Amino acid sequence: MLDSILLAIFLTTLAGVVLLPGRAAVVAWLTASHIDLGAAGIVTSPVLIKLNMARVMLFPIIFGVRFGFGDGLKVCLRSPVFRCWLLFLFYAGISVAWTPVQFLLSAAKQIGYFAVYTIAIVVMTNAWLNKIITVPVIFWGVVIPSALAVVQTYVLGNPYGTHLYDVRYVSFASMQQFAEYMCCMFILILFHPRFPLTLRVGSALVVLAQVAMNGSRTAFASCALAIAVLLILQLYRKRIGPLLIAFAFVAPLIVGVVALTGTAKYEEKFKTLRIYELISASSERRYEKVGTLGARLEIWDIAIKKMASTSDSAFVFGRGLSSVGELFPSPMTGTVQTSDSNRAIHNEYLRVFYELGFLGSSIFVVLLLTMFASFFRLPAHCRPIHVCIVTCLTLFFAVENIFSGAGAAGGVGFVLVLTYVLAHASMPKDVRETVTASTESPIYPNLLRS
Repeated sequence: MLDSILLAIFLTTLAGVVLLPGRAAVVAWLTASHIDLGAAGIVTSPVLIKLNMARVMLFPIIFGVRFGFGDGLKVCLRSPVFRCWLLFLFYAGISVAWTPVQFLLSAAKQIGYFAVYTIAIVVMTNAWLNKIITVPVIFWGVVIPSALAVVQTYVLGNPYGTHLYDVRYVSFASMQQFAEYMCCMFILILFHPRFPLTLRVGSALVVLAQVAMNGSRTAFASCALAIAVLLILQLYRKRIGPLLIAFAFVAPLIVGVVALTGTAKYEEKFKTLRIYELISASSERRYEKVGTLGARLEIWDIAIKKMASTSDSAFVFGRGLSSVGELFPSPMTGTVQTSDSNRAIHNEYLRVFYELGFLGSSIFVVLLLTMFASFFRLPAHCRPIHVCIVTCLTLFFAVENIFSGAGAAGGVGFVLVLTYVLAHASMPKDVRETVTASTESPIYPNLLRS
């Protein structure tokens, strides 16, 4: 039954991207990112598993063919960030030449992920520039995946959200991908200048609740960062508005009511939340107790020790794309993961240094610094989004496998927000000033002044 439902949703979203007008097609694409047809142990049909790669590759290509690449490509090629990204991909592609033979399939997959990311960046930048992505698109890009999450979690038995002792709220995507996507949408909703106030407050609170229900501590911390940016900006501009009240007073009030209930029933329920693990570990200064962090620390320790004893050539040039899989046997088979080792380490910084060496890491650092520096090229109303999304991305790089998430919900969410920033950062100065002066925002009028 589940396979039939997944196939029906896939075909519906595919038809949407192929046939619907631009804005509806974007919503179909965003929805499709929440359909993981290759989930191990959940999807049983070999046809669906093969369709999953087609889903990842085809949707951005079809959208680009229908609605164009041109404007987005011109803007991207003018962007220092995109040029650094291409340089990083170029070196990663070269490193395949010395990737161990058993990991060449994984390396080919990673090249495919990079290609999908690159196409999606160009296509979504073009969509932002041509006003294909608008407030209604963002709104429905939250509503439909949220509806899928409710159905998956509470109607279909939650196969995607049940793993060992974990039972989490999620759509038909991996648990972390869903959290990353909702975190990205939360940032857009909170700071996009065109959102009506009522819609902004309601949507943001609903998305924040879903992040909490999902239990991703990284996503929850990222949302907390976005709220902190909001509060600082509004207090700095001396604007005590409904949005400030909602997040500074209403959200803590809800938590306080739960805490004051005081019954054993509610206390034990609260202690089962994944967020509570983070609070408890912080108070005891024992962060290895936080969920899977202890296991990840062991993985990272193995990688660091291996890098410390590597040869000079491997230190400089790396051991080849996707070679990090040689460090970590599969927990299921006990053998090295050769089919897809791109999700082995859960830390892109260590992965880049191990696979691409000092040279690749230097390019990656320049890419990150260029992303941060693009802040100064943005119109004022885009800067809160930039601060939040770039900071959150660097945080997720430290604990998740972002490079292998192309086409998945989290990868699509990051591209959606980053291309909003890219589309504005690449504008000439006089155009940026015009955009800033003409942008109307009932919530942040003071923030829009140069």
